[in-house]
Amino acid sequence: MPPALVVDPIVVRLTSVDGVVGLHDMADEFDYACSLARGDAIDRLLLLVIEERGWALFDDSVLDRVSVEHDGKRRARILVDGKPATAWWQDRIATADGEMTWHFESE
Repeated sequence: MPPALVVDPIVVRLTSVDGVVGLHDMADEFDYACSLARGDAIDRLLLLVIEERGWALFDDSVLDRVSVEHDGKRRARILVDGKPATAWWQDRIATADGEMTWHFESE
C-alpha cells in the first residue's frame, strides 16, 4: 500500500433560513469544492502508487496497468494489473456544532 495520504477537510458553517438550518445558498459551492478536492486526492493517490513502484506517469505500460475504480460518485480506489493497490477511499460528511465537514478518507 502507498504511504498515507492526508486530505484536508472542507468545513462550511450552516445557516438558518426561516428556522431551517442547512447549507441553503452555499450547497452548490460546497458540493463543487468537495468534488474538486476528491478529484485532487484521487490524482495524488494515483501518483503515489505509480511512484511507489518506481514508474513514471508517462511510461508506456502505466496506462495499461494502472487504473482508478469507482464505486458510485464518492468512492474510489487505485488498481494495478486489475488488483487493488489502495484501500477504498470515500467521502464522509459530518455535521456538528453548526458546521458541516467533508472528509475524503481511507476505509
